[in-house]
Amino acid sequence: MGAWAVPCAAAAYEPLPTAPLLSWVSLIIVATTIALVVGCVLLHYETLRLLSFVLLKLHGKRRRRILLLVLALVVLATVEIWLFGTGYFVLLRDRSYGALHGPGRIDEFLDYVYFSAVIYTTLGLGDLIPSGSIRFLVGTEALVGFTLISWSAAFTFLEMERFWRDSTALRHRAAYGDDRARGDGG
Repeated sequence: MGAWAVPCAAAAYEPLPTAPLLSWVSLIIVATTIALVVGCVLLHYETLRLLSFVLLKLHGKRRRRILLLVLALVVLATVEIWLFGTGYFVLLRDRSYGALHGPGRIDEFLDYVYFSAVIYTTLGLGDLIPSGSIRFLVGTEALVGFTLISWSAAFTFLEMERFWRDSTALRHRAAYGDDRARGDGG
């Protein structure tokens, strides 16, 4: 028989072993992931909403608005990183959920927070490598981190645009002594 020969009928077909679609471990990982994602998105939304109101009240204090905004967003991202880090710390106490592999022992809480920061920011240093079902949470955290950082950047851009518009209007008023900067022609 040549290279294109059909295998003989005597070769038995062996079905792949069947496994449950999702094990209990997987279900717990998925449930934890959903809880962390929903919690972080709601926290992000409510913080941005609160910041919108606070920043409007600081109308005459443009520089303070920007500083408050940036500091608040850094604190917000840090809290979200710590939430995911806590999830890793709690889940990876039990090896059935997976493990983190890297140089030295990975057993302190800050090791998990560090790993979360690397994933959330999509930095991807590669010094800690997840294995097992926990990889689902890791991949989802990267997506969530990228999305929330982008949302924060868009919010900051809008606030900076307002800052620049206010600064231009003030300079215009100082130069011309009127309210033509409002754009109403008069």
